[in-house]
Amino acid sequence: MGVRSWWARTQVRGSERLALRLQAAFLANEDPRLLDASLVWTRRAVAYTPPDSPELAERLSTMGDVLCMRYERNHDVAGLEQALAIHRGALALVAAVPAHPHLYTVYTGLGSALSHLAQRDSDLVVMDEAIGYYRAALEDPADDPDLRAMRLVNLSHALELRCLYAADLSSLDEAIELLRTAVSLTPTGSHFYPWRASRLASAMAGRAALGGDSDPASGVTEVLDQIRAALPGALPSFAEQARILIGPLLAGPPATDAPGPETGEPTPAAVLEEVSAIVRQSDARTMAPLYQAGNVAGMLRRAAASGDPRLFDEAVATARDAVASTPDDHPFRYAVLGLLGAALGQRMEWLGRRDDLPEMVDVLRRAVAASPADDPARGGFQSDLGNALVLSFDTAGDLATLTEAVATFRAAAAALPDDFAEPGIVWTNLGGALLRLHERTSDAPALDEAIEAHHRAVASATATHVNRGMYASNLSGALSRRWRDDGDIADLDEAIRFGRLAAEAPGTPPATRPLYLGNLGEALAERGLQTGQTESLDEAVRVFREVTTLMPAGHVARPKALHMLGNALIVTGEESGATIDEAVRVLREAVAAEPVRFHAADADAQQPRPEPGAAGPARRERRPPPRGAGRAGRRSGRRRGG
Repeated sequence: MGVRSWWARTQVRGSERLALRLQAAFLANEDPRLLDASLVWTRRAVAYTPPDSPELAERLSTMGDVLCMRYERNHDVAGLEQALAIHRGALALVAAVPAHPHLYTVYTGLGSALSHLAQRDSDLVVMDEAIGYYRAALEDPADDPDLRAMRLVNLSHALELRCLYAADLSSLDEAIELLRTAVSLTPTGSHFYPWRASRLASAMAGRAALGGDSDPASGVTEVLDQIRAALPGALPSFAEQARILIGPLLAGPPATDAPGPETGEPTPAAVLEEVSAIVRQSDARTMAPLYQAGNVAGMLRRAAASGDPRLFDEAVATARDAVASTPDDHPFRYAVLGLLGAALGQRMEWLGRRDDLPEMVDVLRRAVAASPADDPARGGFQSDLGNALVLSFDTAGDLATLTEAVATFRAAAAALPDDFAEPGIVWTNLGGALLRLHERTSDAPALDEAIEAHHRAVASATATHVNRGMYASNLSGALSRRWRDDGDIADLDEAIRFGRLAAEAPGTPPATRPLYLGNLGEALAERGLQTGQTESLDEAVRVFREVTTLMPAGHVARPKALHMLGNALIVTGEESGATIDEAVRVLREAVAAEPVRFHAADADAQQPRPEPGAAGPARRERRPPPRGAGRAGRRSGRRRGG
């Protein structure tokens, strides 16, 4: 027994030590072979650990962490689910032992697995469970500043995501305070300091952009200055970082003389040789563009927080420099091109620089062309390119550009992997482009395909998904459009059903809900006018009243909401003078709230006159009467005439 016990302990310690060093090597090189090798040796360590050992829970948690790291790399959903099951098994082990020495380690690992799952599904319930375990890990009485800082960063990241899912600014405020504490616990000479401080700066910039900070730029600038001061001594070259992290591994085999693994598994000597070759091939020059491009995202957040045009220009210039310094055969050139496209897009959005649009389209075309067909980021670049092409179409009206946008979105949708994190965005973008194509060409199959794409977007989102309301509202609009073309009341009923789903979706941000309610109210009013259902008209009035209550004075969409409420009041209040008086008051408020652009005569003079005999695009023949032209509208006309 003594020899067997010694042999098992040797197996465990040697395997565990090699697995941890391989993980460090992966963090330096991001070569997936290192992570796969680490998983092999981690499983070996678990296999040789006695079932009653208190170390089993920690090693199970480590194996779950490696599976989560691999999920981050290749989006292996089965691996993520296995990681979650392993972490829950580790939790069951520590829960059965009072004051288990690895309790807080297991809490951290389980929180990480749940956080990954919540991000995959945008599931607020799962994210709250992850936050609960992250909070429990912070109750660790051990006085280890670096470990506590790491756990604070984990919790802050989960809270930032919760802010996005639930539109809860208090979560973002708490995340900022946790990051401040984490940065204060991190020595400025630590290689973690710049990354943690950058996270703090990004969170502060995001909070400032959302409002509520009297001087948003000053705090962010101070943190960024601290990062710049720490960078020269804190971040050696890529190759040097790799050598620092895995130097002990390259110096020789593990201290314990563990026998080789079973046939088919890599031997320690083979792994060492592979790692050594990877490090020798590391080239700081080829990694420099990625480090340079990595600063662009922070610049853009700072620019958005301050609104300073010079900062947007600086971000675009930095991204252009990164592209210029990236070799054509660089394996991640497409990522740098995609970042330049994003920088140009944000500058255009914030500053109205439509002259950036041609370059943006060109850069994103190159990013798509350079990205590997199986790269998960390719679909995102295709979606960005499709959106840029749609903007170009909206600007110039070139049908060929819109056709290219539709083809780009179709390609992105066709290449979606089964485990893609956000398929709904791709489907809803495709649906929007197809709807434009139908409006331009009256192509009925394009409208049908748009509705199918929007249906897929809704189906891809869970009940608590942050974008479910947006997907449902887009589907409702497409169905309403087909009803106007064909007059099929079933389409209008479906539009109302999905309009209600959009307005009631739990993940819908408060700022967006009034827009979804307005679309719902419009569909209800159309059904009431088409069918004579007073219940639909009365509900439309209630919905429009709620919309005007939720939209403060000065809201860009408030005049339209007031117009819709006034029109609905006129239709429903034909026999009630009080209701008509309210309609008049509301419509006067709507007119007063509208921005003054130009006189109607000027507008009429600017409209192009059709040539004699010219015909517009062919339309489907059957249409419902326009709003206000039905039975109720004619009665209103007689009342005004009398």
